[in-house]
Amino acid sequence: MKNFIKKYFFHIVIFFLSSFIFFYHLDYTTLVSFDEAWYGSIAKNIIKNNDWFNLEFNGKPYYDHPPMGFWLMALSYKIFGISEFSTRFPSSFLGVLTILLLFLMAEKLFKNRFLSFCSSLLMLTSVWYILRVRSGNLDGFLVFFYALTVYLILKTKE
Repeated sequence: MKNFIKKYFFHIVIFFLSSFIFFYHLDYTTLVSFDEAWYGSIAKNIIKNNDWFNLEFNGKPYYDHPPMGFWLMALSYKIFGISEFSTRFPSSFLGVLTILLLFLMAEKLFKNRFLSFCSSLLMLTSVWYILRVRSGNLDGFLVFFYALTVYLILKTKE
Protein backbone atom coordinates (compact mmCIF):
# COMPACT_ATOMS: atom_id res chain seq x y z
CA MET A 1 0.00 0.00 0.00
CA LYS A 2 2.86 2.37 0.82
CA ASN A 3 4.44 1.79 -2.59
CA PHE A 4 1.10 2.44 -4.29
CA ILE A 5 0.62 5.74 -2.47
CA LYS A 6 4.23 6.75 -3.09
CA LYS A 7 3.97 5.90 -6.79
CA TYR A 8 0.58 7.55 -7.34
CA PHE A 9 0.65 10.33 -4.73
CA PHE A 10 0.51 13.18 -7.26
CA HIS A 11 -2.19 11.41 -9.29
CA ILE A 12 -4.35 11.02 -6.19
CA VAL A 13 -3.86 14.64 -5.08
CA ILE A 14 -4.66 15.94 -8.58
CA PHE A 15 -7.73 13.71 -8.82
CA PHE A 16 -9.21 14.82 -5.50
CA LEU A 17 -8.28 18.48 -5.88
CA SER A 18 -9.69 18.77 -9.40
CA SER A 19 -12.78 16.77 -8.41
CA PHE A 20 -13.42 19.17 -5.54
CA ILE A 21 -12.95 22.24 -7.76
CA PHE A 22 -15.08 20.90 -10.61
CA PHE A 23 -17.88 19.19 -8.64
CA TYR A 24 -18.36 21.31 -5.50
CA HIS A 25 -21.87 22.82 -5.65
CA LEU A 26 -22.14 21.87 -9.31
CA ASP A 27 -25.92 22.16 -9.12
CA TYR A 28 -25.87 25.33 -7.00
CA THR A 29 -27.17 27.55 -9.80
CA THR A 30 -29.72 26.99 -12.50
CA LEU A 31 -28.53 26.55 -16.07
CA VAL A 32 -26.90 29.92 -16.65
CA SER A 33 -26.22 30.22 -20.34
CA PHE A 34 -28.50 29.66 -23.28
CA ASP A 35 -26.11 26.98 -24.54
CA GLU A 36 -26.41 24.93 -21.34
CA ALA A 37 -30.19 24.89 -21.61
CA TRP A 38 -30.06 24.24 -25.34
CA TYR A 39 -27.68 21.29 -25.05
CA GLY A 40 -29.58 19.94 -22.06
CA SER A 41 -32.78 20.09 -24.07
CA ILE A 42 -31.20 18.09 -26.89
CA ALA A 43 -29.99 15.45 -24.40
CA LYS A 44 -33.44 15.40 -22.81
CA ASN A 45 -34.98 14.74 -26.23
CA ILE A 46 -32.65 11.77 -26.68
CA ILE A 47 -34.09 10.25 -23.49
CA LYS A 48 -37.68 11.25 -24.24
CA ASN A 49 -37.67 9.89 -27.80
CA ASN A 50 -35.28 7.01 -27.04
CA ASP A 51 -33.51 7.96 -30.27
CA TRP A 52 -29.75 8.30 -29.84
CA PHE A 53 -28.94 9.05 -33.48
CA ASN A 54 -31.45 11.66 -34.64
CA LEU A 55 -30.77 14.71 -32.48
CA GLU A 56 -33.43 17.38 -32.37
CA PHE A 57 -34.04 20.77 -30.82
CA ASN A 58 -37.55 22.27 -30.74
CA GLY A 59 -38.78 19.47 -32.97
CA LYS A 60 -36.22 20.20 -35.70
CA PRO A 61 -33.15 18.13 -36.60
CA TYR A 62 -29.96 19.35 -34.97
CA TYR A 63 -26.68 18.96 -36.86
CA ASP A 64 -24.53 21.80 -35.48
CA HIS A 65 -22.37 19.67 -33.17
CA PRO A 66 -21.20 16.05 -33.08
CA PRO A 67 -23.41 13.83 -30.92
CA MET A 68 -20.86 12.58 -28.35
CA GLY A 69 -21.45 15.42 -25.88
CA PHE A 70 -25.21 14.98 -26.06
CA TRP A 71 -24.88 11.22 -25.68
CA LEU A 72 -22.82 11.65 -22.52
CA MET A 73 -25.34 14.15 -21.14
CA ALA A 74 -28.19 11.77 -21.95
CA LEU A 75 -26.32 8.93 -20.24
CA SER A 76 -25.87 11.20 -17.22
CA TYR A 77 -29.62 11.88 -17.27
CA LYS A 78 -30.27 8.13 -17.29
CA ILE A 79 -27.98 7.62 -14.28
CA PHE A 80 -28.73 10.71 -12.14
CA GLY A 81 -32.08 11.91 -13.50
CA ILE A 82 -32.62 15.17 -15.36
CA SER A 83 -31.14 18.04 -13.35
CA GLU A 84 -28.57 20.82 -13.46
CA PHE A 85 -26.05 18.46 -11.90
CA SER A 86 -26.54 15.75 -14.51
CA THR A 87 -26.34 18.32 -17.32
CA ARG A 88 -22.96 19.51 -16.05
CA PHE A 89 -21.58 16.19 -14.78
CA PRO A 90 -20.06 14.86 -18.04
CA SER A 91 -18.15 18.06 -18.70
CA SER A 92 -16.83 18.19 -15.13
CA PHE A 93 -15.87 14.52 -15.19
CA LEU A 94 -13.96 14.98 -18.44
CA GLY A 95 -12.38 18.09 -16.91
CA VAL A 96 -10.93 15.94 -14.12
CA LEU A 97 -9.65 13.45 -16.68
CA THR A 98 -8.12 16.30 -18.70
CA ILE A 99 -6.14 17.49 -15.68
CA LEU A 100 -4.89 13.93 -15.13
CA LEU A 101 -3.97 13.67 -18.82
CA LEU A 102 -2.07 16.94 -18.55
CA PHE A 103 -0.09 15.47 -15.67
CA LEU A 104 0.69 12.34 -17.69
CA MET A 105 1.71 14.36 -20.76
CA ALA A 106 3.99 16.59 -18.73
CA GLU A 107 5.47 13.53 -17.05
CA LYS A 108 6.30 12.04 -20.45
CA LEU A 109 7.77 15.29 -21.74
CA PHE A 110 9.71 16.50 -18.70
CA LYS A 111 10.43 13.24 -16.82
CA ASN A 112 9.84 15.18 -13.62
CA ARG A 113 6.82 14.37 -11.45
CA PHE A 114 6.92 17.59 -9.46
CA LEU A 115 7.02 19.71 -12.62
CA SER A 116 4.14 17.63 -14.00
CA PHE A 117 2.21 18.25 -10.80
CA CYS A 118 2.86 21.99 -11.10
CA SER A 119 1.62 21.91 -14.71
CA SER A 120 -1.65 20.38 -13.57
CA LEU A 121 -2.00 22.87 -10.73
CA LEU A 122 -1.39 25.71 -13.15
CA MET A 123 -4.25 24.48 -15.33
CA LEU A 124 -6.43 24.33 -12.21
CA THR A 125 -5.84 28.06 -11.65
CA SER A 126 -7.36 28.99 -15.01
CA VAL A 127 -10.68 30.62 -14.12
CA TRP A 128 -11.97 30.34 -17.68
CA TYR A 129 -11.18 26.64 -17.81
CA ILE A 130 -12.91 26.05 -14.49
CA LEU A 131 -15.99 28.00 -15.59
CA ARG A 132 -16.25 26.16 -18.90
CA VAL A 133 -15.76 22.73 -17.36
CA ARG A 134 -18.32 23.46 -14.64
CA SER A 135 -20.94 24.36 -17.24
CA GLY A 136 -23.09 22.19 -19.46
CA ASN A 137 -21.28 23.44 -22.55
CA LEU A 138 -19.34 21.23 -24.91
CA ASP A 139 -15.99 22.98 -24.42
CA GLY A 140 -14.84 20.51 -21.75
CA PHE A 141 -15.47 17.63 -24.15
CA LEU A 142 -13.40 19.30 -26.85
CA VAL A 143 -10.45 20.02 -24.56
CA PHE A 144 -10.51 16.46 -23.20
CA PHE A 145 -10.44 14.83 -26.62
CA TYR A 146 -7.68 17.19 -27.82
CA ALA A 147 -5.65 16.32 -24.71
CA LEU A 148 -6.32 12.61 -25.22
CA THR A 149 -5.13 12.89 -28.82
CA VAL A 150 -1.89 14.63 -27.80
CA TYR A 151 -1.33 12.10 -25.01
CA LEU A 152 -1.79 9.16 -27.38
CA ILE A 153 0.58 10.74 -29.91
CA LEU A 154 3.20 11.15 -27.17
CA LYS A 155 2.63 7.56 -26.09
CA THR A 156 3.24 6.25 -29.62
CA LYS A 157 6.52 8.20 -29.82
CA GLU A 158 8.02 6.15 -26.98
